[in-house]
Amino acid sequence: MVDSLDPAVIELWFADSAFSIDRIRKLTAKLAELPDDTEFPSPFIPVAKGEGKR
Repeated sequence: MVDSLDPAVIELWFADSAFSIDRIRKLTAKLAELPDDTEFPSPFIPVAKGEGKR
């Protein structure tokens, strides 16, 4: 949340939010194009060093 009444700060906050939203939309569009059987590593299970590299 913006804690300033400075128009430049407010504009920057909105621009930053718009950029983040655009990045999320692009990411979700790319994820939606992946095959249904695509598997992703769990962020909760650490990957051993060198594992998963081809």
